[in-house]
Formats: sequence, structure tokens, C-alpha cells
Amino acid sequence: MAYTGKLNLEPEVTRTVFYLPTLVLRYFHLSGLDPATMVIVLNQNTSKGGNMAWLYLAIAIFSEVVGTLALKISDGFVHPAASTVCVIAYGIAFYCLSLVVKTVPVGIAYAIWAGAGIVLITLLSALWFKQIPDLPAILGMGLIIAGVLTINVFSDSVSH
Repeated sequence: MAYTGKLNLEPEVTRTVFYLPTLVLRYFHLSGLDPATMVIVLNQNTSKGGNMAWLYLAIAIFSEVVGTLALKISDGFVHPAASTVCVIAYGIAFYCLSLVVKTVPVGIAYAIWAGAGIVLITLLSALWFKQIPDLPAILGMGLIIAGVLTINVFSDSVSH
């Protein structure tokens, strides 16, 4: 379904908004990963909240992506279901981000959160709304990915 400027919120779109968390869990299942096991392992290895911060950051990124996609589908908060998902998802994202910045430097957390969110939202927008980025946008996102990887691999500000 291509985005045409006016979005008619059909039942299939509403199902898509509420189905996003299920899609992520299905991805984990198909890839052989078990989210519940990952949470237990992260919880057992927690040192002053360090590992949990990365779990919370992943949840914040996922929630921000869901919220932004729902914002697009809400068509200016005209559609109640998508609007509700948007507000709840952003609330979860900011709550989890507030937990992250207790143990991760705020600049590092925000860089990873924003960078990952930009790339994921752009990819999903290309798939669902047919909003294909041009070459400069793709190059810019490549630089964002390189920046996030540089922070995670080489920065002493990040404790793993």
C-alpha cells in the first residue's frame, strides 16, 4: 500500500500499527533468538544497571520507531488508533531513555538512539510508504551508521 498524501486508515493499516511488536518477536523467533532468554541473560549479567541500560536503549529505539511510524499513519492525529499508539510508544521511548542516561553518558545514548532511529525509520518508510531516499540521504545515513559503530567500538565513554 503506497502512501498517497491522504491516508485512509483501513483495517489492514490498523492491524499493521498494532502488529509491529509481533513482527519484531517473529523476527527473533525466525532468527533463532529468544527475546525472553535474552532478557534473563541480560538481567543476570547486570552490573550497576550497565547491561540493562543497553536493553532499555533497544526498547527506546524500537518504541521511537513504532511511535514515528504511527505518527505518520495518524495523519496529523486524525486517526485515534494510530494516534494512541504514537503517544504510548513515545512515552515508553522517553521513559526507557531516561533509564539509559542513568548509566550511559547522555550524549552517547542520544547519538545511538537518534542514529538507529533515523536509519530504521527511513528503511521502514521506504518499504511501507514508498518514500525512497535519494543518494545523498543514503550516504548521510551511512555516515550515521559509521558514527554509531565508531562510538560503540572505539569510544572509552561507552562501557560494555
